[in-house]
Amino acid sequence: MRKRSIALGLALGAGLYSWSTAAALAADFYILNVTNENNVSLLDPTTIVSTQAGNKVFHFAEIGEFDLWVDNKVEVDCAGKRLRKLSAVSHLAGGSTVPGLSSPGPWGKLETGTVGLKIHDVVCQWPNSKPAENSVYVATDFKSAVSRISNRVYELNQQKKK
Repeated sequence: MRKRSIALGLALGAGLYSWSTAAALAADFYILNVTNENNVSLLDPTTIVSTQAGNKVFHFAEIGEFDLWVDNKVEVDCAGKRLRKLSAVSHLAGGSTVPGLSSPGPWGKLETGTVGLKIHDVVCQWPNSKPAENSVYVATDFKSAVSRISNRVYELNQQKKK
């Protein structure tokens, strides 16, 4: 799975780094997970904020094919190693949105080796510790990053079907 993530990360970043390094306003976004179906979880670190309780709230996108992505607002309890979704909105290729979760879900305990724990570690340690290399995706803005990754996921899945 790690090799698959690295390969997809390289494929996602190929060409984009050469274009974006010249861009004056490029930003780093973090690839948190890649599934066997090439779905990608992407974090916009500029959305990470601390709550009064000491937790962190942030947005991340779950990206699939055809510009379909889910914008998740999540809260993580850094000390208690718990996570819960606060809201979720699906964005469809035609530009429409479909509300998903509109009120906070239950807290889930994060287990060793899970994607949730990886997300916890990235968010809770940011900005003192940041993902590097294949986990960093550079684009001018989050929407562009989501769209480009979605297109690349589509291309990779088409190649698998051949």
